[in-house]
Amino acid sequence: MSQVGDKRLVQKSLVSAALVLGGCVLGIVAMRAVDGRNPDGASAEVPDVVFPAAALKPWFRPVSEYDTGGQPLDDVSFGTLMTALDDALTAEETLADFEQEGDIHLWNFVRRLARPEVTEAQRERIATYMEGLQERHPDHHNMIAHHAASVALLYADAMPTTPAFTGTPGMSHVTHPSTFGSTFTGGEFTDAHVDALVKWIGTALTMPETANDFSQEAGRYFGELGRILQRAQLTDRQDERVFAALEEIKASNAEFVETMDRKVDKLRRFIPGGIPPNIVAQDTEGIEFVLEDYRGNIVVLIFSGQWCGPCRVEYPYHRFMLELYEDKPVVLLGVNSDAELETIRQAKIDEGLDYRTWWDGHAALPTAGPIATAWNVVTWPTIYILDEDGVIRHVDKRGGDLIATVDRMLAEMAGRDSVAGQP
Repeated sequence: MSQVGDKRLVQKSLVSAALVLGGCVLGIVAMRAVDGRNPDGASAEVPDVVFPAAALKPWFRPVSEYDTGGQPLDDVSFGTLMTALDDALTAEETLADFEQEGDIHLWNFVRRLARPEVTEAQRERIATYMEGLQERHPDHHNMIAHHAASVALLYADAMPTTPAFTGTPGMSHVTHPSTFGSTFTGGEFTDAHVDALVKWIGTALTMPETANDFSQEAGRYFGELGRILQRAQLTDRQDERVFAALEEIKASNAEFVETMDRKVDKLRRFIPGGIPPNIVAQDTEGIEFVLEDYRGNIVVLIFSGQWCGPCRVEYPYHRFMLELYEDKPVVLLGVNSDAELETIRQAKIDEGLDYRTWWDGHAALPTAGPIATAWNVVTWPTIYILDEDGVIRHVDKRGGDLIATVDRMLAEMAGRDSVAGQP
């Protein structure tokens, strides 16, 4: 081999070691928190998600009763709503944590005014009430003022839809429970994680506000459940437990059956062990190609876009993988979300992204193209790693961790092939 060839080989080996070592170090750090264990080996507890009292009781009448189709609420309905608000804000559990509980109650009140037109007399009554509330709770002046302004500026006229219950800061720790992020970073779920997860999703899907508008409210929780479950593969027993809990919720709420079936099916498809839908679409040169044609290979499917900073951070790893796995059964494929086709065409040249890519940015909202929508992609980048049978094995491995994961899958694949070839 020439000196130039030797030099390139050494450079490639050094880069490989650096990239993979980075992923391995992260993996080792993660393993210390993974299966919920402390450094001394004892099983770590996973705290339950604490639901605010404002979310657990039916403080207001169902939101559907306030959908007047743009007409003002009658005096009786408006008076009932104001009374319910005052009862909620003066309840003992609200006063114990007024910033959080009061925020949720006020939001629940305000969103019930989205569909009706709020008359001038009603706005005056609300403004007077809010002023008195600020006098009684001066430490929470800004939070109250925010909701008062919403009524005055945003909801005085009828809105086309009612905003979601989950759209307030007081519910953020419920819709995005940090307990799972802080106690789990990869590897395997422990039974403690599954216990907490089942309790969380069971409570979230049966809260009064969720039950009263299930088709809108449940989506946020299913989305978060999917993101949590994408972090690792459940054992068979854990999988049975999680989906049995969802079946119990469905069985106890006959009106949710169709929505639940649709969301559970989508959930199963995009977590490790799931079989996602095929992709049949045109690449950046206008030529149709098919995902299933790559069966037999490990497929790294990258949802990305030149507009996305974190996406571009991954490019060096993708370029390196193209070299590293040049003669291996590993394929990188892209799904691009740039609004202009020429953007990704030029980026593939400038960035050396020499792998085939579907252009999905032709929808009215480029990040909500048909492929991204079918694959339930809402964060960018999203990276799915499929095995040779088209089954999702890992989601959102990045950088050196992505390379290390593909290396492990190649070793496992070789082991299976070796066993299959034995007489």
